[in-house]
Amino acid sequence: MGAKEPDVKGSRHARHIIVAGAHPLERLGFRAVLRAAFQCERFDDASHFSELPTLLGRDTHLALLDEKLPGLASLEELRQLRLVHATVKFVFMSTTCTPDEVFTGLLAGANGFISKTLSEAEMIEALRLVSMGHIYVPTCLFNGKALPGDKATAQDWDRIAQLSRRQRQVLQLVCEGGTNRDIARKLEISEATVKVHIGAAFRVIGVTSRIQAAEVFRHHRLALDGEMSSLTSVASQDSVPQN
Repeated sequence: MGAKEPDVKGSRHARHIIVAGAHPLERLGFRAVLRAAFQCERFDDASHFSELPTLLGRDTHLALLDEKLPGLASLEELRQLRLVHATVKFVFMSTTCTPDEVFTGLLAGANGFISKTLSEAEMIEALRLVSMGHIYVPTCLFNGKALPGDKATAQDWDRIAQLSRRQRQVLQLVCEGGTNRDIARKLEISEATVKVHIGAAFRVIGVTSRIQAAEVFRHHRLALDGEMSSLTSVASQDSVPQN
């Protein structure tokens, strides 16, 4: 952690926060950061992903997960938790925060990825942003340059990070070649709603056609094979984006 004393003025209230990771000392460190960021009534620790369904509840505000949490075999499991606990903010703590890792997590429903290399003050700021409803990704993805091995610019990353979960789901199916009717059937929404989501998403990422949208997604390697099987049960969880 950095030596700079964090500014804890205006720490936000949270009724329940979960810290999930394999190592007790690391969980203790995460708790210290969370206590500086929030006035929390109750903390719970988890050392295995299987403990989370029991710990998560209506009053859970945030769940901080280590990227290597035992029992988390795939991000499909996070997606399933997200379906049941739609109001919880899920945040990953990661050592690497690679582009694929970050945006695969976002598609699965994570609200943020925070690098373990950040200072304490930076972690507090990131956690508070997530708490306020923002999506947080590492600043290295916004340095104005294309990342090694990736064709997309930081501006592209920024635009995709602004997409809602439903918009990402719809665009994923667009990239797989789905028609409006296919997408409506898959997500159990009307074709009119699909058109609204597509139009809003196109405006966010700055494209005007399905081909351009697919190209942006391919540049970010977001075509995740086999990860759309559980989307049909989330139809009522996202509001229609506004113009």
